Amino acid sequence: MKDKGLTLILKAIDVSLDWRKLIVAVAGLAATLGAGAFLMFLGSRTGAAGLFLFTLVGFIVLWVGLSLVYGMLTRMSYLHLTRGDAGSWQEALGYAVAHWASLVFTGLVMGLALLGIFLVEVIVLLLGRIPYLGELIASLAFVPLTLLNAFALLVVVVGSWLIYPIIAAEGTGVAGTIQRVVALVRRSPGQVVAYVAIAMIAVLFASWIIFAIGYGGVALTAVATLMGAGSRLGRLFGGITPGMGMSPYGFGAMPYRATSLPFTMQLAGLIYAVGLAVLAAIWMAFPVLFLMSAATATYLSVSESGAEGAPANENP
Repeated sequence: MKDKGLTLILKAIDVSLDWRKLIVAVAGLAATLGAGAFLMFLGSRTGAAGLFLFTLVGFIVLWVGLSLVYGMLTRMSYLHLTRGDAGSWQEALGYAVAHWASLVFTGLVMGLALLGIFLVEVIVLLLGRIPYLGELIASLAFVPLTLLNAFALLVVVVGSWLIYPIIAAEGTGVAGTIQRVVALVRRSPGQVVAYVAIAMIAVLFASWIIFAIGYGGVALTAVATLMGAGSRLGRLFGGITPGMGMSPYGFGAMPYRATSLPFTMQLAGLIYAVGLAVLAAIWMAFPVLFLMSAATATYLSVSESGAEGAPANENP
């Protein structure tokens, strides 16, 4: 592929409008968010311990599910950008499942590594407590440690943008992916920062428009429901107009905890919550897909192999 730089980033928009990837994005996000909503609903019908347990399991399901969805979308975007054909969702799912450990744990390991660097610095700077000599040691270490921390933040905050494309293109494990992220950020920090900034601005603008339209649609439907079905349903819609939490559980979370509600009302609340999860998946599909496509374009631009380099990893 000959497109590079900003041209490749702009082409990510066209890649994001492919209907097959959009369907995969909507289905994957809806299934993941719906599962999280259902688990949290089950937790709301138990005690405090059960609520904590189901909420924890729900967040784990969300993390793993979203990681697999992101992996599928990135794999399809990579094939589309390099070959012109995104392939099938079955192939993308098989690839994501085969590399699930890398997709799920690489970001966590990078975050823990940043925390580890900070703790080591704190331990080393205990030398600063030594009278007379300590303040000299701390002052001399200030600039080197600042540069180290700045680079570590650059790798974690900006370099993590490249995690999914690296796995989608090279099939690396956790350690190999982190090594590639560090190498690419060291070689082209300016390019990575610039492309991430451009893509984030576009995504934020698109997300704002989509959220405004989606929120307005839900609010109008809620008002129409209250006017038509009666004010008793206000116990389900109470959380919408003040600030509809865009989580699958934010839609009617409080009514689930009201033990005075009949079972049918609680079941209706669950249906509303799952419905909102589906709507949220529809609204999130393009922004998420564009993020993955732009990240893949960034990887192709800064990678040594680039768009004309190593072929896609055929085997999971």
